[in-house]
Amino acid sequence: MKTIRKGGNWRHGMRYTRQYNTWNHMMFRCYHPKDSRYGSYGGRGITVCKQWHNFIGFWEDMKKGYFPEGTLERINVNGNYCKENCKWATWKEQQTNKRNTLKIQYQGKEVVLKEVCSKLSIPYDRIYQRIYIYGWTIEDAFNRKTWEKFNKTNNKNNMKIKKAATSIKKEMSSKKTLAEKKKTLISSTNQYLMGNYPACGRKIIKKSKK
Repeated sequence: MKTIRKGGNWRHGMRYTRQYNTWNHMMFRCYHPKDSRYGSYGGRGITVCKQWHNFIGFWEDMKKGYFPEGTLERINVNGNYCKENCKWATWKEQQTNKRNTLKIQYQGKEVVLKEVCSKLSIPYDRIYQRIYIYGWTIEDAFNRKTWEKFNKTNNKNNMKIKKAATSIKKEMSSKKTLAEKKKTLISSTNQYLMGNYPACGRKIIKKSKK
């Protein structure tokens, strides 16, 4: 890269390029607290190596391997920005290298869980639930025989729960009916004692004593 010294400063002629913007954004998210992404970078201790505090130093290290659609990626997401820990990657590659990306050991390799599910045409949510909620091993989560056994047991348990729920519902309904009958009986008895509903069904008219 040709540089020109002008007015005491080195000019590189790349001020409005994509590469310069990449460098500029990197510096802002690491050193400017007002940047919206500072909390995920500078706020948690991510820094930029001294040589890269100047765009010329950054570009001298990173111009090799650059391609127009490339994004600057840290190989170790908890490491700093420097030549040894950075590379140019596609947007898709960078999305799989985030701190919240779930990776598993599958068939002897560390792979992204979503990618494996996509290749095997298995719903990601289903595998996630088996591993992180049910506590299955990786092998069991992807083993069809284990699924079938689990589903069979699960269906039996669901039937038991359903029967128990139906039984409880009937019992509660029966108790409710008895309670209503008891309430009606008490009410009728009280009315009878007050003289409103005698055995003959006519209202008692109490004669006043002369």
